[in-house]
Amino acid sequence: MQKPIMINKILYEITKLAFSEKLELLDNLVKQIKKQELNKKDSKYTLLQLKGLGKELWQEVDVENYINTERDQWDVR
Repeated sequence: MQKPIMINKILYEITKLAFSEKLELLDNLVKQIKKQELNKKDSKYTLLQLKGLGKELWQEVDVENYINTERDQWDVR
């Protein structure tokens, strides 16, 4: 399988780096990949994908009445 042109350009540029810079680049790449994997495992959905979820549950609810009822329950001791 042939590598995309962009990867070949990146690999060529990497050959110009000093050894310590290559190690730093490698370390940064590993951290970035691990972070992406952790983010994938933590959530199946992005916040934007959850927008509007369950909105049909609130269509018939009087918001002011709901909020006042909740607040009243806080004050009960």
